[in-house]
Amino acid sequence: AQQFREHRDFAVVAPLNQDRPIRRERTRVVEFCVAALIVLAGTGLLDLLKASLLIAFALIVTRVVTLDDARRFINTNVLLLMATSFALGLAVEESGLAATLANLVVNAAAPLGSIGLLAAVLAATMLVTEVISNLAAAALMFPIAVAVAEQAGVNAMPFAVVVIFGASLSFLTPIGYQTNTMVWAMGGYRYTDFARLGIPLTLLVLVATPFLVPVFFPF
Repeated sequence: AQQFREHRDFAVVAPLNQDRPIRRERTRVVEFCVAALIVLAGTGLLDLLKASLLIAFALIVTRVVTLDDARRFINTNVLLLMATSFALGLAVEESGLAATLANLVVNAAAPLGSIGLLAAVLAATMLVTEVISNLAAAALMFPIAVAVAEQAGVNAMPFAVVVIFGASLSFLTPIGYQTNTMVWAMGGYRYTDFARLGIPLTLLVLVATPFLVPVFFPF
């Protein structure tokens, strides 16, 4: 890590793990556990979360992974972000805010038809994801998108899909997505560079996505 840190052609954005040497004697155990995870989750015998927890427990029992390793690789920041994001989305739905915002969107975009509603939800999601994380943006906008579909009397699936796209397509700011921030710091970009190059990409997405999504996920 030190030699890369001192090299002008590289920028170390995270410390390199000083892991122990690879232990190939437990390769078969890992292969069996991965196969078991695929079979259990793929056949529906267990949902993905339960199957993953079971396999993780099996790896600890067989000493492929130690308890210290397991604790060390749990990112509590990510877990907290996920928990708070879903809580935010639930609060938006339960408080009635989703229905209120959906009513505003429907009233504004209804003259443009279902495509217009889809574009409005996409634009709102892309705007929100520029200032908060993509996970939080998706959790916030999903109940609103579903409420818009219900009020318009159309299938909610296309609206859920554009939320997925919109939450992950952050082009306008260096803080909208993790990789944006990484290249911003490493490349010496200015804040306005993202907006200058991101506006054409954002417009392209706003124009193309509402027409393409219903082809695969009809109203």
